Amino acid sequence: MVDGGITQLRAARAALAMLDLDRIPSVGLAEQFEEIVVDRPGVESILLERGSQALNVLVRLRDEAHRFAITYNRNLRRKRIRESVLDEIEGVGETRKMLLLKQFGSIRRIAAAPVEAIAAVGGIGDALAHTIKAAAQRTSPPS
Repeated sequence: MVDGGITQLRAARAALAMLDLDRIPSVGLAEQFEEIVVDRPGVESILLERGSQALNVLVRLRDEAHRFAITYNRNLRRKRIRESVLDEIEGVGETRKMLLLKQFGSIRRIAAAPVEAIAAVGGIGDALAHTIKAAAQRTSPPS
Protein backbone atom coordinates (compact mmCIF):
# COMPACT_ATOMS: atom_id res chain seq x y z
CA MET A 1 0.00 0.00 0.00
CA VAL A 2 1.30 3.42 -1.01
CA ASP A 3 0.39 6.65 0.75
CA GLY A 4 -0.98 8.74 -2.09
CA GLY A 5 -2.98 8.70 -5.25
CA ILE A 6 -2.28 7.43 -8.75
CA THR A 7 0.92 9.47 -9.22
CA GLN A 8 2.55 8.12 -6.06
CA LEU A 9 1.32 4.61 -6.87
CA ARG A 10 2.84 4.74 -10.37
CA ALA A 11 6.16 5.92 -8.94
CA ALA A 12 6.14 3.06 -6.46
CA ARG A 13 5.24 0.57 -9.19
CA ALA A 14 8.15 1.86 -11.30
CA ALA A 15 10.52 1.35 -8.35
CA LEU A 16 9.15 -2.18 -7.84
CA ALA A 17 9.66 -2.91 -11.54
CA MET A 18 13.31 -1.80 -11.33
CA LEU A 19 13.76 -4.33 -8.53
CA ASP A 20 11.93 -7.00 -10.56
CA LEU A 21 9.15 -7.00 -7.96
CA ASP A 22 6.38 -5.68 -10.18
CA ARG A 23 4.23 -8.77 -9.67
CA ILE A 24 3.59 -7.67 -6.08
CA PRO A 25 0.05 -6.28 -5.93
CA SER A 26 -0.09 -2.67 -4.82
CA VAL A 27 -2.65 0.04 -4.21
CA GLY A 28 -2.59 3.65 -3.12
CA LEU A 29 -4.65 5.36 -0.45
CA ALA A 30 -5.49 8.85 -1.68
CA GLU A 31 -6.03 11.06 1.34
CA GLN A 32 -8.62 13.54 0.12
CA PHE A 33 -11.47 11.05 -0.23
CA GLU A 34 -9.72 8.09 1.46
CA GLU A 35 -9.97 6.41 -1.93
CA ILE A 36 -8.13 3.20 -2.74
CA VAL A 37 -6.54 3.59 -6.18
CA VAL A 38 -5.37 0.76 -8.40
CA ASP A 39 -3.07 1.18 -11.41
CA ARG A 40 -4.61 -1.44 -13.68
CA PRO A 41 -6.61 -0.78 -16.82
CA GLY A 42 -10.30 -1.35 -16.27
CA VAL A 43 -10.04 -1.45 -12.48
CA GLU A 44 -11.85 1.43 -10.80
CA SER A 45 -10.87 3.11 -7.58
CA ILE A 46 -12.53 1.78 -4.45
CA LEU A 47 -14.39 4.01 -2.03
CA LEU A 48 -14.90 2.28 1.29
CA GLU A 49 -17.70 3.51 3.48
CA ARG A 50 -16.60 6.19 5.92
CA GLY A 51 -16.25 4.69 9.37
CA SER A 52 -15.94 1.13 8.04
CA GLN A 53 -13.49 -1.12 9.84
CA ALA A 54 -11.56 -1.79 6.62
CA LEU A 55 -11.06 1.92 5.96
CA ASN A 56 -10.10 2.52 9.60
CA VAL A 57 -7.38 -0.14 9.36
CA LEU A 58 -5.96 1.40 6.17
CA VAL A 59 -6.03 4.91 7.62
CA ARG A 60 -4.31 3.72 10.80
CA LEU A 61 -1.63 1.96 8.72
CA ARG A 62 -1.02 5.16 6.76
CA ASP A 63 -0.93 7.30 9.90
CA GLU A 64 1.52 4.91 11.56
CA ALA A 65 3.74 5.03 8.46
CA HIS A 66 3.68 8.85 8.67
CA ARG A 67 4.57 8.76 12.35
CA PHE A 68 7.43 6.32 11.71
CA ALA A 69 8.84 8.37 8.81
CA ILE A 70 8.67 11.63 10.75
CA THR A 71 10.36 10.09 13.80
CA TYR A 72 13.06 8.52 11.61
CA ASN A 73 13.84 11.84 9.89
CA ARG A 74 13.94 13.73 13.19
CA ASN A 75 16.40 11.19 14.55
CA LEU A 76 18.59 11.54 11.44
CA ARG A 77 18.66 15.32 11.88
CA ARG A 78 19.55 14.99 15.57
CA LYS A 79 22.32 12.54 14.70
CA ARG A 80 23.74 14.87 12.03
CA ILE A 81 23.85 17.66 14.61
CA ARG A 82 25.53 15.43 17.22
CA GLU A 83 28.10 13.93 14.84
CA SER A 84 30.28 16.22 12.79
CA VAL A 85 33.77 16.88 11.56
CA LEU A 86 34.31 18.75 14.83
CA ASP A 87 34.35 15.40 16.66
CA GLU A 88 37.60 14.50 14.87
CA ILE A 89 39.53 17.59 15.99
CA GLU A 90 41.76 17.25 19.03
CA GLY A 91 40.96 20.02 21.47
CA VAL A 92 37.31 20.26 20.45
CA GLY A 93 35.17 18.37 22.92
CA GLU A 94 31.42 18.22 23.23
CA THR A 95 31.22 21.59 25.00
CA ARG A 96 33.24 23.51 22.39
CA LYS A 97 31.44 21.74 19.57
CA MET A 98 28.06 22.77 20.94
CA LEU A 99 29.29 26.35 21.50
CA LEU A 100 30.52 26.53 17.89
CA LEU A 101 27.29 25.13 16.50
CA LYS A 102 25.24 27.44 18.70
CA GLN A 103 27.27 30.45 17.57
CA PHE A 104 27.44 29.64 13.85
CA GLY A 105 24.53 27.24 13.30
CA SER A 106 26.29 24.83 10.93
CA ILE A 107 29.61 23.50 9.68
CA ARG A 108 29.10 25.45 6.45
CA ARG A 109 28.86 28.71 8.42
CA ILE A 110 31.94 27.80 10.45
CA ALA A 111 33.81 27.22 7.17
CA ALA A 112 32.76 30.69 5.98
CA ALA A 113 33.49 32.47 9.28
CA PRO A 114 36.64 34.49 9.88
CA VAL A 115 39.26 32.70 11.98
CA GLU A 116 39.01 35.50 14.54
CA ALA A 117 35.30 34.81 15.07
CA ILE A 118 35.98 31.09 15.56
CA ALA A 119 38.85 31.86 17.96
CA ALA A 120 36.55 34.02 20.08
CA VAL A 121 34.19 31.12 20.85
CA GLY A 122 34.83 29.45 24.17
CA GLY A 123 38.48 30.51 24.35
CA ILE A 124 39.44 28.42 21.33
CA GLY A 125 42.45 30.50 20.31
CA ASP A 126 44.07 31.13 16.94
CA ALA A 127 45.84 27.81 16.34
CA LEU A 128 42.78 25.68 17.08
CA ALA A 129 40.55 28.12 15.16
CA HIS A 130 42.71 27.59 12.03
CA THR A 131 42.43 23.81 12.48
CA ILE A 132 38.64 24.03 12.93
CA LYS A 133 38.21 26.28 9.90
CA ALA A 134 40.36 24.02 7.69
CA ALA A 135 38.42 20.92 8.75
CA ALA A 136 35.09 22.69 8.20
CA GLN A 137 36.18 23.84 4.73
CA ARG A 138 37.23 20.31 3.75
CA THR A 139 33.78 19.05 4.73
CA SER A 140 31.70 21.99 3.58
CA PRO A 141 33.51 24.44 1.30
CA PRO A 142 32.03 27.95 1.52
CA SER A 143 29.94 28.96 -1.47
